[in-house]
Amino acid sequence: MFSLLAPAIPKATCRKGRPIPEFNYRLEETMAHQSTLQYTVGRIGIASLFIVSGILKAASFSDTAAWMSSSGLPFASALLVATLALEIGGGFALAAGIRTRMVAVAFAAFLVPATLLFHQFWAVSGEASAEQLNHFLKNFALLGAMLVLAATASPQQK
Repeated sequence: MFSLLAPAIPKATCRKGRPIPEFNYRLEETMAHQSTLQYTVGRIGIASLFIVSGILKAASFSDTAAWMSSSGLPFASALLVATLALEIGGGFALAAGIRTRMVAVAFAAFLVPATLLFHQFWAVSGEASAEQLNHFLKNFALLGAMLVLAATASPQQK
C-alpha cells in the first residue's frame, strides 16, 4: 500500500528547498523493498493454488483422468501428466520466482482451454451452474493474475 502512495509523496527538502539525499534515498529504498515483498508474497499465494490443485489431482490420478476423458478430452492420462507437471512444477517455479514470465505465460495459455472445457456454467443448471460459474470466474481471475505477472516480472525473473 505504501508503494501505491509513492507518486504523491514529495521529496524531503531542507529550508533552502534543496533535496535531502539521505532521507530520499531511504524512502525510495523502503518503498522498493515493500513493493518487492508484496510482489513475492502475492506470487507465492497465487502459486500455492496451482501446487495444491496439482497435488490433489495427482492423489486421485485415475479418477481425474476418467473425469477428463468423460468431458470428451482425448489422451486424458497424457494430458493429465502434462497438467501435473505445469501445476506442480510451474507452481514451485512461480513461487520461487524462477522464469516468472515464461511460467505465467504457460499458465495463461493453459487456463483458457481448461476453463472453457471444464467449467461450462452455461451448459448446466441449478447448483451445478453456480459452482461452475465460481470456478470459471476463479480461473478468469487467475488468468488476469498470470497476465499481470508476465507483464511485471523483474529482469531477474524473466
